[in-house]
Amino acid sequence: MAKTRTRKNKPAKPGAKRARRNPGEDSELDQAAALYESFHGKPASKVREFQAPDTELTLAELGMLRYLIVRTPLGKGQLTFSKATRVCSSVSGRQLYFIGGDQSIDLDSLGLEDQAGRDHIEIGPCVEIEYHTRKGFHDFAPVDYYHKFGEEDGKRPTLCYDAISENYFLVGGNYEVKPEGIVN
Repeated sequence: MAKTRTRKNKPAKPGAKRARRNPGEDSELDQAAALYESFHGKPASKVREFQAPDTELTLAELGMLRYLIVRTPLGKGQLTFSKATRVCSSVSGRQLYFIGGDQSIDLDSLGLEDQAGRDHIEIGPCVEIEYHTRKGFHDFAPVDYYHKFGEEDGKRPTLCYDAISENYFLVGGNYEVKPEGIVN
């Protein structure tokens, strides 16, 4: 379930005292907003809160996930996603998350039918990601961006699946989120 809050910066009244935060308060939220601004080239205007079982994370949204290409026992396979699935990053820029949308899996089509009934499933090395977003250096026009994992050092993350929460996740690799995109 997702909640959306919108931040509005209201101009201060003349002579009004500005409220101050406690030290460290919302620091992860500030870091996520800073990563969003660095990645997109404009300040974040909304904060989305996603609830996951036993987990509370502060993430920066990067865009809508279009597809992942992964090596499976049957060879390279492309997993496509609904428009509601978002690519997000930890505030450090070192971990990607896939949030929302339909992330159900067809194990047979990936050659992983023997993994049925497991809570966590290793799908295989993730080769490529494509996501849709608007970035400042393209004048905020909607663009599909893709990134090939391991292109510099050969270290690709492994795509895994949590059957309990029905979410994909990445383990390992040397990618990082930077203003120019997902790089390694």
